[in-house]
Amino acid sequence: MESAPVDYMLFPNFDDWTIHARPANAMYDFTKTSVVPVGDQKTLKEVELLLKKHKQMVEGYARRMKLKGIVRDTNSLSSSDENGPKGDNGLDFDEKFCDDDVDMGEATNAPPLSSSSVSFQMIAAVEIFEFGTRMDRINGLSDDIICHILSFLPLKEATSTSVLSMRWGYLFAFRPYLCLDDQEVGGGQSFIDFVDRVLAVSGNFPIRNFSIKCRMSIDTGHVTRWMIDVLKHGVSNLDIDIIAQDVVLVPLEIFTCKTLVELKLAEGFDAMIPDHVSLPSLKTLFLDSIWFYNSHYCVLGNLLSACPVLEELTICGDSWQNPKCCRNVSSLTLKKLTIMCTERTDFWDMTFDTPSLAYLEYSDLVPRHYPFVNLESLVEAKLDLYVHDVSNPTNLIKGLRNVEVLELSSHYTSETFYAFREAIPVLSKLFRLSITTDSRHYHWKLLPILLEKSPNLDTLVIKGPLYDDRYVREYGLSCPVKVLKITEYGGTFEELEQMKHFLEKLPCLELVKVRASAINDKEKSRITKYLLLVPRSSNCDIQIKFL
Repeated sequence: MESAPVDYMLFPNFDDWTIHARPANAMYDFTKTSVVPVGDQKTLKEVELLLKKHKQMVEGYARRMKLKGIVRDTNSLSSSDENGPKGDNGLDFDEKFCDDDVDMGEATNAPPLSSSSVSFQMIAAVEIFEFGTRMDRINGLSDDIICHILSFLPLKEATSTSVLSMRWGYLFAFRPYLCLDDQEVGGGQSFIDFVDRVLAVSGNFPIRNFSIKCRMSIDTGHVTRWMIDVLKHGVSNLDIDIIAQDVVLVPLEIFTCKTLVELKLAEGFDAMIPDHVSLPSLKTLFLDSIWFYNSHYCVLGNLLSACPVLEELTICGDSWQNPKCCRNVSSLTLKKLTIMCTERTDFWDMTFDTPSLAYLEYSDLVPRHYPFVNLESLVEAKLDLYVHDVSNPTNLIKGLRNVEVLELSSHYTSETFYAFREAIPVLSKLFRLSITTDSRHYHWKLLPILLEKSPNLDTLVIKGPLYDDRYVREYGLSCPVKVLKITEYGGTFEELEQMKHFLEKLPCLELVKVRASAINDKEKSRITKYLLLVPRSSNCDIQIKFL
């Protein structure tokens, strides 16, 4: 005997929504916990007729109906119940779910749907019909559109749609964005198996974005194999972030991939850059603690020369490990550069040949020399520099002459700038200056010099506590600063004296924003009172915010 065809339908079990297989000619009996066949589907026909006669009213019921709100004890339900199903609060169905905003139109002359005429089975059947209608609409879409829709879901949720029907069985794997996280799908061998299954069912379907985040140690050989696999799918964005006991070998195929637009490799990678490198589409490159084995040429320079459209480069940790090679950052197209390498112990040369660079975040040990610096288009710079006896940042400091936003992120940076203060150019475009302070004098020695070199400065930010420092009070601060921001104000006498000096010597001030700390309301009142009593221009407003 030929078995009946089977399709799938979403049915409520009153506590959650679950997927059940059912014969194609079956209806669900909501008074039980199983699927039962209904040969003539009479109930469904009645519901269809009901929908035609009372379309707007039924839509109102369906929108407002929540099955969990209607009933908790399914055994108490009966189509012959005199009062019909009750909600959690004991209200009749009509009373709880009637949509007052529904425009009844022609249906106003139709007999009303009373709680006694609408059985629970019929209500649930309406939901099935509504769901089926929605499913028909979705099934009418092309596979490409459905895959695009699925790409907005977490992969685990997208995978659950595979039980809807045979057509949906593998659509989740054809989505162009695959983000695999062992925190979502489980770690260890189960994660490896899951990734393998996803890539296996993807076939030759294109993969645009491929991201792996793995916090549990796995065999790193699998990671290399996955990278090679997705490269064959024409991947454009590749993001690998893993924690492993062993290093991951970067496959050589990556360095000649024509489709890569964004490449992010975070922690624990070893790479041997081949003599021939070609990344014609790469726009974003992120390298975190990558160990390069090449030692006979400048690794970074060779890599960047193979990226003709590169716009963003991030280098973190010890991502250039050749102690005697020049750090040559050379790119005509680079717009954003971040270097966070604070663990170097060598002092060899470094160059910046980046005429299009607009943003620079640079935290590193200052080398002995910057032979060439081209930062003509630089708009914003955040610097955290560490110096040694042989360090010489002269050319780097001179290269900042066109910067509009400058942040000196540590006292080491202030010490460096003060030691090489003769190299500080006139910063005619500088609009915002931010300086991080502590109890050391370098900040306060440097600040008047920077203000004097910044004729168009608008905003001054002091990140850290204020001190009553004679180096500041000895200078006349005549620059046109309009906004002063203090991020750590404790209300001491010394800080108050420094505030008096700023308000007196910065005649163009229009706004002073102070973030203060106080242990109680009385302390807050005291700090506020004394700050507001400081003499200032009538155009200057003081805003105080307590942490």
